[in-house]
Amino acid sequence: MSNATNRYALTSNGKEARKRYALTPQGKAVNAEAHKRYMQTARGKAARKRAMKKYLERYPWARTYQSIKSRCMPNAKYGKKGIKRMITVTQHKEIWIRDKAHLLKEPSIDRIDSKGHYEPSNCRYIELKLNSQLGAKNG
Repeated sequence: MSNATNRYALTSNGKEARKRYALTPQGKAVNAEAHKRYMQTARGKAARKRAMKKYLERYPWARTYQSIKSRCMPNAKYGKKGIKRMITVTQHKEIWIRDKAHLLKEPSIDRIDSKGHYEPSNCRYIELKLNSQLGAKNG
C-alpha cells in the first residue's frame, strides 16, 4: 500500500521481524493485508467514499489537480500531445484562491494558451460552461 510503513515487532521467540502496517485515516496502524481485505468489502468502500467526500469538502481544488495529473500521463490525451503538469499542489491552491473559484457555480480549470503546459501563469478557473465553449472554438 502507498501509505504503508515498515515497523518492527517482537515475535514470540524474541527476534525482531518486519511487519507491514497501513495507516488508517485516523492515524491508527493496522495490518496491511487485513486493511486491504476490509477496503474491498461494502463497508470499506463506503468508508472510503465518506473519507473522499470529506477530503474534497476540505480541499476542493484537489479534484481538478488529480484530473490534471491523469490527463498529463504519457499515455493519456494531453500527455500524448506533449502537455505537461508543471504546477504543484500549493500553486494550484493559490490559483483557486486567486480566481475565487469557490464563488463559481461549476469551477473548471482552463489553460489560457491551449497548446501550453499546466503552469501557474497559463492556468485560471472559469465556469465549466464557458470553458466548454472555449474548448469547442479552440478544439
